[in-house]
Amino acid sequence: MKVNTVEFLLDLHDYFSNVLLTYSADYLCKEARSGYTDQFDTTKQKIAIINRLIEQNKEESCVQ
Repeated sequence: MKVNTVEFLLDLHDYFSNVLLTYSADYLCKEARSGYTDQFDTTKQKIAIINRLIEQNKEESCVQ
């Protein structure tokens, strides 16, 4: 089975969303667990980057 870029990025998004839950104070992921602010913020930034890459790749796949 061949994995395309968007599928890979979606898997990566799922992975980092689960990581974010471990650093979050609650299931809404609005604030960091005590002592994990840096990890929480870094993981949220990674998710934002992945979201941008997903959108870019979806747009490129529609153009081609």
